[in-house]
Amino acid sequence: MDSLILRFSCVQILEKILRLDRFLGSSLPLVRKSERDVIRTFRHHLSLVKRDLLTFAKFLGPFETDLSRATHKSILNHLSRCFRSVDELHLHLSYVRGQWTCPETAVFVKALFEPLPQGMTPTENLSVVLSDTFMFEETDLESYLAARAGTQANHTKRTPTLFLPKVEVENPLQWATLVHEMGHAIYEPAFCPLSGDEIQVITAGNAAGIDILNSWLQEIFCDFVSLYLLGPAYLAAFIDFMLVVSSEGLLEEASESHPPPALRIHLMSRSLELQDIESRFELPLFGKWQDVGGFFVQMMHSRRSIQRIHYNPPLQDLNALPIDTHELRIRLEEKISELLPAEIRLPPFDKKRFSCLSRRLQDGVPIGSCSLVETIGTEKTDALADLDFMDRGLEGGDPENPDEILTKLHNVGKRISESPCKIAEIVNAGWLYKCEHIYARVVEKIDSLDDENERMLNTSLCNLDNLLRNSIETAYLGSLLLPALVNSVD
Repeated sequence: MDSLILRFSCVQILEKILRLDRFLGSSLPLVRKSERDVIRTFRHHLSLVKRDLLTFAKFLGPFETDLSRATHKSILNHLSRCFRSVDELHLHLSYVRGQWTCPETAVFVKALFEPLPQGMTPTENLSVVLSDTFMFEETDLESYLAARAGTQANHTKRTPTLFLPKVEVENPLQWATLVHEMGHAIYEPAFCPLSGDEIQVITAGNAAGIDILNSWLQEIFCDFVSLYLLGPAYLAAFIDFMLVVSSEGLLEEASESHPPPALRIHLMSRSLELQDIESRFELPLFGKWQDVGGFFVQMMHSRRSIQRIHYNPPLQDLNALPIDTHELRIRLEEKISELLPAEIRLPPFDKKRFSCLSRRLQDGVPIGSCSLVETIGTEKTDALADLDFMDRGLEGGDPENPDEILTKLHNVGKRISESPCKIAEIVNAGWLYKCEHIYARVVEKIDSLDDENERMLNTSLCNLDNLLRNSIETAYLGSLLLPALVNSVD
């Protein structure tokens, strides 16, 4: 049986272990001496989980080894146990103090939703807090606290609060899921793609059925908001998360609050396909897949397939659902196009665009960084002088001569050699880089991973996180500076 999905799952779980260990390590300098033993205990148990994971990975054998059905199922069971161990440790992180979110996290979400249509939830009230639960959630903190305290909520001022699992605090590629949660904060019944009469017909007027269908439609709406803002990067983040948390048939199940993952993935991948939006690899990944979305969709199909073989879960056929998926997708796309201004949606792009940006990450250079054109002589000297003047002027230089500051700003702007980048472009390039230069390398070696290769993986993930966070900050600052540059030309 094909072992690629097992190898990929091993790498995913190992990544969560390394990230959680890094989170704990970063908390050490921020806590009292008496609390450090708590952190050391967490890290010790993480190391035991990692040891067990890598021990079972050895049974995978060399890359592309064909596994027996019994070995296949045994490794799959063990992977599920390893993740449950990590999830359990994560659930008790309230014992660990001293770590807050990166400031770039809120910037990531706010920048994607600016400018929001008039009357929508303002992003100024948005906050991101860390959660011990390995789930992404959203709540209106104003209403939630009022209900708990038994007081009256101020319904004119929503305070959307997004919950980010602590293990993902430095991982911008998983912040895409926060965009889905922000979709809940802006959702209104008017955005429902089905009419009230259609919902009544589908549910036969059953109150519980109406609640379930409305919950499903809201989840799918939030998927499409994220898809229109981030493209393949959101599809990859969603499937990556589902693969990690799935076990014993979870990928086939629906709940009262969430539709089957297969339905959501089908709708999103079909929408990207019809819009001809891809994040293409420079060379086919593992010699098979041409783009990020296609790779993750195939990993999902493979995981579902082996779970069907080993666990025989109850299946929910898409064609048996009481919704025409083709019509539903069209209506969703129409709703999102009306809701989100064209300037904040992921724009059409050259298919080589993300690959070029991915190469910047490979070179260790943040995307969109303001690099002055390499020149010689007085032009470069003048550019540095302009920058120095701006630093002094913007910090309280000559208040009676603001035009001079704008002139210097424009002079610097003319020497910037790289066009501004959207955050959506940054995270799509990040997924390309991660698949091509991290996953591809480690997946093939996971059965024989030694300490040196493990350190290289940890360093690669850390470097990518830092580059992406720097790129997001630069992109946001660039969006703030651009109007000043345009006005200085006028």
